[in-house]
Amino acid sequence: MVSIVNGEEGIVEEYPLIVSFICGFLFLLLTRSQDIIKILKRDGQRTEEEKLQFKQGLSRALILEAFLFLPASIVLFRLTIFPLIYEKLLLLRQDIVLWYAVLGIAAYGFPFASVRGFIKMMALRTLRGFAEIVNKADQE
Repeated sequence: MVSIVNGEEGIVEEYPLIVSFICGFLFLLLTRSQDIIKILKRDGQRTEEEKLQFKQGLSRALILEAFLFLPASIVLFRLTIFPLIYEKLLLLRQDIVLWYAVLGIAAYGFPFASVRGFIKMMALRTLRGFAEIVNKADQE
């Protein structure tokens, strides 16, 4: 493949998803830095809330996010959204490396964060429904 900017072949053109994965992972490191710090602290350095979060699986959640959900999100974004905008990006005559980097960052926010928010909302709605059923049963 040929680069849009300088006409030379490069690793980005051969493995464009690598750039997206690297940028998505780096963005995850930045956005989850406080959680990473909590995980890296010794037990005596953690507050009670941090100990509870750690005990409830903060490290497992971060590992799942980094190595399962983020890659799935990037691939899903790449297969659904990116083909719709790819030709328009080529018309801009910009360095495609930039766009694959943006793809990695955008994929972290969507669909992963969107789906996570939707699942939380549905879980809370379900719990609220159960609570209403229990309250009605208690009142009768």
